[in-house]
Amino acid sequence: MVVSTTISRVEYSGNASTTVFAYTFRIFADGDLKVYIVDSAGAATLKTITTHYTVSGAGDASGGNVTMVSAPASGETLVIERSVAYTQSTDYVESDSFSANTHETALDRNAMLTQQNQRDIARSMRLAKGTADTVSVELPAPVASHFIKWNSDADALESAIGTADQVTVTDFMATVLDDATAAAAATTLGLGTGNSPQFTAVNVGAASDTTVSRASAGDLNVEGNIVYRAGGTDVPVTDGGTGASTLTDGGVLLGSGTAALTAMAVLGDGEFIVGDGSGDPVAESGATARTSLGLGTGDSPTFTAVTAGQVDVTAQGDVRFQDASGGQYAAFQAPATISSAHTYTLPSALPASSKLLQSTDAGVLTWESVSGVSLSGSTDNTVATVTGANALAGEAKLLFDPPKLTIGSGAEEDPMLVWDGNAQDWYAGIDDTDDDFKIGLGSTAGTTAHIVIDETGAITKPLQPAFHSRNTAKQNNFSGDGTQYTVPFAGTETFDQNADFDGTTFTAPVAGTYLFTYALSMDAIGSSHTNGRVELKTSNRDYRQNRVNPYSVGAADNWALQGSVIADMDASDTAYVTIIVGGGAKTVDLSGDATGGYTYFAGCLLV
Repeated sequence: MVVSTTISRVEYSGNASTTVFAYTFRIFADGDLKVYIVDSAGAATLKTITTHYTVSGAGDASGGNVTMVSAPASGETLVIERSVAYTQSTDYVESDSFSANTHETALDRNAMLTQQNQRDIARSMRLAKGTADTVSVELPAPVASHFIKWNSDADALESAIGTADQVTVTDFMATVLDDATAAAAATTLGLGTGNSPQFTAVNVGAASDTTVSRASAGDLNVEGNIVYRAGGTDVPVTDGGTGASTLTDGGVLLGSGTAALTAMAVLGDGEFIVGDGSGDPVAESGATARTSLGLGTGDSPTFTAVTAGQVDVTAQGDVRFQDASGGQYAAFQAPATISSAHTYTLPSALPASSKLLQSTDAGVLTWESVSGVSLSGSTDNTVATVTGANALAGEAKLLFDPPKLTIGSGAEEDPMLVWDGNAQDWYAGIDDTDDDFKIGLGSTAGTTAHIVIDETGAITKPLQPAFHSRNTAKQNNFSGDGTQYTVPFAGTETFDQNADFDGTTFTAPVAGTYLFTYALSMDAIGSSHTNGRVELKTSNRDYRQNRVNPYSVGAADNWALQGSVIADMDASDTAYVTIIVGGGAKTVDLSGDATGGYTYFAGCLLV
């Protein structure tokens, strides 16, 4: 087999998910590969075969795959290179047959070794092709803190610390060069925050731009403009200063043109600054300040007019708004006595039509709609009732016929008085089919009532929870090996008053005492079946009936069982029937027939 490619090394970038990487050159054995993981800093780590990776495709001319145990991370590089051992493993025996395959393998191995050497040479430091053969790249003996440079003849490397024609490093500069950070180098050079470097002048930008120099002790000169130090010469007003060395503590500063600022004395209690438009402002309070402000000298200033007209406040506390003539007024007045001061907050917007002003207990006023009740459907001799919409309605057939109240006189279409338990209200019910008197609790007027008392005195409860459901389909191999089976009675519902039974489970709509009955018929019971159990399970407790050797109860392979239970149940409690036959194989069947007489489940609310 020939060595048809010079490639003996491949690289891949890791992505934290890929684990299979191809190599495209031939190897003799799995161990002829070396695998490295190179981190982002360039440090390479040699990985171990089997521990970190496996190899496939040894001997294939096109190569194979390296499968990593852990995917190389993002930022890492996977390097796969051929590394054939530097040994000669082909043994030629004198006078033995000359195998072309053995000889070709030896030649291939030599070619691979040559490629390895060429790869390593290409990755090493080499002289350029035009360099004379007399130039040596042999490294000199190591010397601490020295670097390597070409000698003066440029034909050999030597160890040196610097030369005059290249870089001269003094002992001091060595202390700068070994600093790891700019801050450390600045400190070594005397430019750190704890040093005091001195400069005759500093040019900011080019030398012809801004120059900063020392003007005098503590003062800087920036292009002829003096920057004064604190505590030094007073900064003139034209330079943005005050022109004064001291200012009055707490005083108000007054401008004086280009002269130094002046400061008023600290204002007294109740004083504020008032100006007259000609001289310096002054501090005034009380009657003097009111006169300056045009508010008069008394404690009750008056105004010629305000937007609402003239306003006057009496001793008790009212605000009066005079009319246009000035002779009459409208007023708001406080109570004669009040326990504490309070404020009414007006609404932020104007009201719509037919709004009332309403207040919270915090005095916040809001505009509210006018609420009330209205009367609809009124005719002669009606009784008014209140609807859920907070309106009055007239019940046309709830008649007061003095001196008696007619409630179901016996003739069809006569009115009767019915109580709606949901709406907590009476309504007029109508019996449109017979002469029964219906008490409707929570039912719609004139439709289904919860309790019916007919003319014979019989009482019926149309919505009383009650159900009967029979099994019309045979259940094959439901048990026999001790498997518990929940019996379905979903064949046909004879009735389910109030819709509380779902075909398997009854759910109690209200708390109470319930009567349950059931019948089960089984066949295919063998002599090996030694026990059986039927349970009516409720949320509160289970009701169990056991049978020992059900095979001996009746016919050879039949077992029929009936039971009834009175059970206490809470609202939303459930009840259902389960059956177990054990001791043998799972061959027992649960009977079913068209009429459902063999297997059924029934129940109702007693009290």
